[in-house]
Amino acid sequence: MISRSILQILLLYVLLAFANSPSQLGFTPLAVKTPYLHTWVMSGNEPSPAQQWPTFFTTNRLLGWAGMIRVDNKTFQWMGFFAPNVTTSVTSEITPTRSVFRIQAGPIQFNATFFTPIEPTDYARQSVPFSYMFLDGFSAIDSQPHNIQVYTDITAEWVTGDDTQIITWNTTETDTMVYHNLTRETPPLTVNNGDFAEDSVVYYAMAKRSGLTWQTGSDGDCRRGFSANGSLANSGDTDFRSVGPNPNWPVFAFSVDLGTVSPGSQLDPVVVALGLVRDPLVTYTTESSMQNRSGYYWSKYSSIDQMITAFIGDFSDARIRNGGLDNKILSAASAVSPEYAGILSLATRQIFASMDITIPSAQPGQFNGSDVKIFMKDMGVSLRTNPVEVIYGAFPALLYFNPSLAKDLLVPLLDFQSSPLYQNPYAAPDLGAKYPTIPGNSSNTRTLAVENCGNMLIMAYAHAAKSGDGSLLSRYYSILQSWANFLIDNSLHPSEFVTADGLNGADMSNLAIKGILGVYSMAK
Repeated sequence: MISRSILQILLLYVLLAFANSPSQLGFTPLAVKTPYLHTWVMSGNEPSPAQQWPTFFTTNRLLGWAGMIRVDNKTFQWMGFFAPNVTTSVTSEITPTRSVFRIQAGPIQFNATFFTPIEPTDYARQSVPFSYMFLDGFSAIDSQPHNIQVYTDITAEWVTGDDTQIITWNTTETDTMVYHNLTRETPPLTVNNGDFAEDSVVYYAMAKRSGLTWQTGSDGDCRRGFSANGSLANSGDTDFRSVGPNPNWPVFAFSVDLGTVSPGSQLDPVVVALGLVRDPLVTYTTESSMQNRSGYYWSKYSSIDQMITAFIGDFSDARIRNGGLDNKILSAASAVSPEYAGILSLATRQIFASMDITIPSAQPGQFNGSDVKIFMKDMGVSLRTNPVEVIYGAFPALLYFNPSLAKDLLVPLLDFQSSPLYQNPYAAPDLGAKYPTIPGNSSNTRTLAVENCGNMLIMAYAHAAKSGDGSLLSRYYSILQSWANFLIDNSLHPSEFVTADGLNGADMSNLAIKGILGVYSMAK
């Protein structure tokens, strides 16, 4: 297996080489919000969502997500791979929170934006497992009026990694919105299948507006119906069936008739919300029991309808807030170099999407919003939870965005290792490798001890220094001190120890320095 450091070095070289040229990247992020809502599209000479299906981050699993636009009764496909008339991608842009494609369909150009809000200081908003896709900026290159309708759907491939599973679904209309929801007929809780969460409920939602129609049915019926009529039937398919393969893949669709768009028209964006909801998010081992933990957003919202309504209603403000965040990140990064700004545009969503912000439920519907723990999945590498070296690599970003994120990631590690469940005299590398089940890791990992003790001490001190909050140090002083003592005894000649990427050797200076910095952090 390629070691983690080699993978990170390769990724760094790729990011440096292509930070200013998204057109040459292998993949472009679309909906990237949680460990299981992590959707990308391959990039060619010019990134485009057309003529291909999006994929899940860590696999080749296709995720059906289709987009069409109908201009003067002629239909073009702008997303997916199913229709003959394909749009052209004119330009593309990636920021820390958005991937934007400028697309041309006949005489019409428009923007397709995949927008994942990042809310570092608002746990309720940050934990909401939804992302936006919106269309705006419609203009005619011939300066003539044109009649326009737009369409989008998703398939049931988002729910499970097994196409033979039976899926059930429903469509809900409220006074302000319409949403489709779909899930497995019998979803098993906290089961990871090829990096897919088999207990997912997927939501596809739109605010009510003039010209909105919807439909659930086979892919052929919905897509052909829109192509022929420019609208959908406002009807539901009740033939619950497998994801596929079959000739009638179920899809969950919306369309909007924008009417005649004249030069200079200012249309409201067409906004769709895509979410993947799980409850519980993780099963966490405590000293006394196995604890189911849910998303932090349940401390604010009492129902899924309330959460989706709030998310859709927050679109305009979220767009403003995240535009400011994009500008702040890119301005600071550009002062270092354009390449660094490009790297942060690609990496920021991934950092936040690797984390689940959780709270416990004392009983159904009652959540303890004061007991916050954040769990990080080792995205793309394993099912490890809160891998110390990965948190360490992300720590500068976490401290920059909100030091509380750093603290709430360290607390589960420190809690477990302060309990009778853990007896080793050195820091553990993670909380086990069974995400979203979190058993802890009490195995013999002594060879990694210098690396992990050093990392934990450095991070604990860095959090206190940045935040001014010494509670982590005082609460866990005893175990931190024991790790410092371990480093004092073992760092100077660490020949029996290895780095997190498996490198070792007599008197390895990297490990010795890590141990010295750990002891220094404890002394401070």
